[in-house]
Amino acid sequence: MRTGELVGLNVIAEITLELTEWNYGDYEGKTPTEIHTIQPTWDIFQDGAPNGESPPQVQLRVDRLIGRLGQLTGNVAIFTHGHLGRAIGARWTKLTMGQARHLLLSTASHSILSYEHGRMDRPAIEQWNACA
Repeated sequence: MRTGELVGLNVIAEITLELTEWNYGDYEGKTPTEIHTIQPTWDIFQDGAPNGESPPQVQLRVDRLIGRLGQLTGNVAIFTHGHLGRAIGARWTKLTMGQARHLLLSTASHSILSYEHGRMDRPAIEQWNACA
């Protein structure tokens, strides 16, 4: 809610668990470099996190969120963390969770998810990883 206020959105906000960052389980607090010393081929979008969330669990959450967003009208702003934002971008465009690794996000960037020619059956990315 505070992030919305900081960017100037003075509207009614809703907190939803669907936007909670990926549960990293045993990898919580570790950098990718530290994780790769334990598991050299690790990829969050392919492997998930031991004692945390798996890609299918996160996909279920993200797909549920996208379903809710599809029921709304007008513009909607959501705020979340990097890996989950990448998963949302991938699933919005019907890509697999594994393909989310190709959608990089910078800290404090913004993206716009939309529809091609306004058609709800054609989800598209209008803008990705834009930084001020």
